Amino acid sequence: MPGATLRHPKESFESLMRRYKKAVEKAETLRDLRDHEAFEKPSSIRKRKKAAARKRHLRQMEEQKVALDPRARLRRVKAPKPKKTHSWITGDPSPYEI
Repeated sequence: MPGATLRHPKESFESLMRRYKKAVEKAETLRDLRDHEAFEKPSSIRKRKKAAARKRHLRQMEEQKVALDPRARLRRVKAPKPKKTHSWITGDPSPYEI
């Protein structure tokens, strides 16, 4: 169990709590507590691990895509729509006429 003691008599309570929280987080005490809080079926464990692996794989693929294509970081921009041309102005036949 992690703990924190006063380093010197004038240490504030806030800094003591900050050190304690870091120690608890580093020891993963809360994660362990949540894992043992209730029974989890083996099928749900497999499902959770498979979803985490899928998420990890997609993240790796996205990182590789960004590393290979420097433009991949840019926002996707919609392709511009073609300009409407009127056949009566240009004299060209309409694409809809047969």
